[in-house]
Amino acid sequence: MKKIALLVSAAMLLTTAAFADDGGKASLQWSLWGRSIWAPVVSNPNGYLTSALGTSWGQSTRNTLFVKGDAGNIGFDLTLGYDNGSLTQSWNDGPIDVWAKPFDGLKVAIGYIEDYTLRGEADYGDWDWIRTFGTGDDSVFQGIGTVRGGAAAPISSELSYTYGPLYIYYQQPFFDNSSSTQNFSAWYDTNGTQGVFQNASYGLGYTIPGIGQVRVQNVGYLTSQSWMNYLSSAGNAANGTGRFGGYNFGVFQAAFRLTGVQNLYADIGLWIPDTIDNTAGSVNAASRAGYDWSVPVFATYTMGKLKLSVNAEFTSINQHWYQYSAAMTGASLTGVANQMGVLAGLGVDYSLGGGLNLTGDFKWANTFARDNTTGTLNETSAMIGIYKGLASGDIGIGFEWLNGGQFHGPVNGYSSAYTQGNGPSATNATGTAANNFAIPVRIDYWF
Repeated sequence: MKKIALLVSAAMLLTTAAFADDGGKASLQWSLWGRSIWAPVVSNPNGYLTSALGTSWGQSTRNTLFVKGDAGNIGFDLTLGYDNGSLTQSWNDGPIDVWAKPFDGLKVAIGYIEDYTLRGEADYGDWDWIRTFGTGDDSVFQGIGTVRGGAAAPISSELSYTYGPLYIYYQQPFFDNSSSTQNFSAWYDTNGTQGVFQNASYGLGYTIPGIGQVRVQNVGYLTSQSWMNYLSSAGNAANGTGRFGGYNFGVFQAAFRLTGVQNLYADIGLWIPDTIDNTAGSVNAASRAGYDWSVPVFATYTMGKLKLSVNAEFTSINQHWYQYSAAMTGASLTGVANQMGVLAGLGVDYSLGGGLNLTGDFKWANTFARDNTTGTLNETSAMIGIYKGLASGDIGIGFEWLNGGQFHGPVNGYSSAYTQGNGPSATNATGTAANNFAIPVRIDYWF
């Protein structure tokens, strides 16, 4: 492994030197990031104690290599991921694209694009440990090129323009024809003129000096392939049960990020499904989405060594709302119309000095919250952890408690399917969902 690392480093140094001959403007940069979590003790929904390996979002230990070429007006991004002992292209972690800037401010990019220029996150607490439920990346304002549900986005082309405080973009997705994601083609309909714009994403952001940033966008695709497969057979549109087959709807998003108050960061958004599918007929976007509107909020406030984080999400659901388990079968959902989905959380971070830091959070979601991973129970979670900063990373240990869900088993959600486990019935999720706990040991690194 050391020999491979030395060879890669040498090759990159040689390439960087060759680039530098071009007037000293071009460069080749590389960096690495990874996360691994070992849980020596995890409770099982059937009452057993077991163990697990993985990372925050599932069972794969993550190591990612980022390579960037930049000659000022042309360049590329290459992201390679080493997960579960396999080296692959990794557009889940970063872009794989080529780009050019023919004029100042104008950029054309083609590939697996991830544009986080306007992204709004709610990253705190167990989002960086074993994720239980709740929001994190993309929670207030979605990054472009990613999809809700954790899967890779389709290959895309993007045109963007930056002029002072103004940023504008237009991204157009295309089929992903790789063997593992053939069903991505089910997202798109190329009939008629709407095929040009139907799943496109476009928007703008404007930074007000000393105050904050206003962002508006339409996101043309929001789900992963696995969610698409569920929805294609879930429910019956004719009698109003379950969800409509297909998932072609867009979401209008608006958000304001406040940065002009010292030590305070606050972000509030508004999500409204919008119809972009010309095959849907009379089926509107809200029926396809299962909700009429959603308001996410995230804020952090720093006071010396103490940082407080809070997030909330309020969602107005309709009769076509679905959840991850029973509702996926198409059982009647008429009784859940006009309900309010609520998710809320509070996080605390405190610096102890000497590189040591405490972190913790408490979260609650009712059954209609968009990120509730059970669909049948209220969920409550709490965690506390301590970690030590190292030269280029950190290591920590924590304790997590979850009521209303489970860490193990085929939990039908993108955030807590922790299946790399040992012990009897380690992947059986038919037992109780009450009072599960885990003791995670986490290692992060970056180079």
